[in-house]
Amino acid sequence: DADGALVARSIVVCFASAALGTALAGTLLSGLGGLGFGIALGVASVLAMPFARMAFARPAARAVTLTATANVAAPAAESP
Repeated sequence: DADGALVARSIVVCFASAALGTALAGTLLSGLGGLGFGIALGVASVLAMPFARMAFARPAARAVTLTATANVAAPAAESP
């Protein structure tokens, strides 16, 4: 991105999300209390685990094996 427009948009989205998230968290904390808010955060974290696992998963084992064997040199022949 030569003119920096993508970076500028990303920063605006980041700050807007942080502001909305903070406002929502404050409202939930006030409404649910400390224990209720902690439980809600725990439930949200557990529900997000499958998506995080997919996002951070390694490539398929077959693809890793194929690329690993393709990059390995053949063993040198021993001289008598």
